[in-house]
Amino acid sequence: MIDCVDGARLRSNPQPLFVTLASLQEVTRHASPNRSPISPSLAVELKTDDDISPGWWKKHVTGKSSEGDFVSFPGLLDPVSVTTVEYVPSHFNLSKVDPHKVHELILQSAGLPEIFPARRIGNDTHVDGGIVDNVPLAALAEVPGHTAFFIVPLEAQVNEAAVREDMRANLERLGRKAPDSLPELILLTPPHSLGGFLLGTLDFGARRARALMQLGYSDTIRHLAKRSDERDLRLC
Repeated sequence: MIDCVDGARLRSNPQPLFVTLASLQEVTRHASPNRSPISPSLAVELKTDDDISPGWWKKHVTGKSSEGDFVSFPGLLDPVSVTTVEYVPSHFNLSKVDPHKVHELILQSAGLPEIFPARRIGNDTHVDGGIVDNVPLAALAEVPGHTAFFIVPLEAQVNEAAVREDMRANLERLGRKAPDSLPELILLTPPHSLGGFLLGTLDFGARRARALMQLGYSDTIRHLAKRSDERDLRLC
């Protein structure tokens, strides 16, 4: 890592390069009586009502609307706030952090909970960000000047609707609203399952790594060729 990643060069890169970690935070969702949209906010020292168990709000989410998830509180007369402890993503722009922390951040981005120890960075203890923000579009949601995002899922079932929903949920955890529009999302999904968590994610063998790189290259060429053909058809 030290030989291959130059923190000083990353700082001079005009394009943002993010590392996504996750830390446990208190997330508070506010709701009014009857059918009410959930609007989140983060706070450091919030207390949960003793009568409301963690995860209580999830059991009461009864649907979705254009404004987001909504809940129903039969007989509730006063507004209520529910605080849960959840993993919240943290996005570190490597072109802006201390160069001496770059290697630590990259290593911890592979710190799977229960397998690798959590690491304290700054004021919070962090683990692998993939457990909550595996396609970290939330980091790029407000970065201007892009017309398209290439997304490389490691699971064949991932689709654009799921990616957008995950982004919305993570922006909600961060107390931010989803932007009105996003650049085009180009998903380079694999043609078949890559083995899941046990047989795929945890297989670090060199032969498998080379095979996956070749598969990714082939998928990219095939996808871009298809887009080129579709563009030519539109021009005709």
